[in-house]
Amino acid sequence: MPIDTAAAYLEGQLSVEDLVRSSTPEELERTVPACPLWRVHDVVSHLTGVARDTVEGGLLDDFNPVESWQTEDGTRTANELTDRHVSSRRDRDIDDVLDEWREVTVRLLPILRGEQQAPQPFPFIELLPVNDIAVHVHDIRGALRRPGERDTPLIGLAFVSYLAAFGMRCSARGLPPVRVRYGAKERLTGDGGPAATWSGDRFELFRALAGRRSNAQIAAMDWQGDATPYIPLVSMYGVRSDALVE
Repeated sequence: MPIDTAAAYLEGQLSVEDLVRSSTPEELERTVPACPLWRVHDVVSHLTGVARDTVEGGLLDDFNPVESWQTEDGTRTANELTDRHVSSRRDRDIDDVLDEWREVTVRLLPILRGEQQAPQPFPFIELLPVNDIAVHVHDIRGALRRPGERDTPLIGLAFVSYLAAFGMRCSARGLPPVRVRYGAKERLTGDGGPAATWSGDRFELFRALAGRRSNAQIAAMDWQGDATPYIPLVSMYGVRSDALVE
């Protein structure tokens, strides 16, 4: 049965709200190890900004989630967008930001369900906010030192989405597909015979695909075949320089 994207998004939003509302003001000011330029408060601001941009058409006109962060220009432009989410809400009370997010979510859900077209109908735009929240709820958990919820429908949906994007990056460069194994399951990132096999815990694979593991960490994972051409393409968001252990 297909995963309900709206339900998955609400799952993530509820998790973030629960984490934030049970945190002290000091905890909300903690630096987020996965996003070291941001505090917990800033991550919530970004999530709110993504939701608003999706419903109001505030995304970049040439936005390409598969490739945008693979170049210096693309990274700079994307970072400017996310910085706006944060800077415009930096001095607001966290409850005020959460209230804004909840209000915008009412308008977002019909888009996630496919009942209403987004102002900017990019391919798979209904997955953008869902994937984003799947990543950032665990960034927040890392900052608050409260791991959990690593095997949920939200993670399953985002994992498949990030894996598909990895496959697109490989295909665009003429690389054969990778066989990806996790638990008792496996997927191919494209058509044809695989040139390498990448195996591991689904959550670890997901965090690598979402830019939360360094290239050295990715290389140290369970690979069969030549992983060299694939490692720089694993992360959606370009190369991470520091190792992140969660």
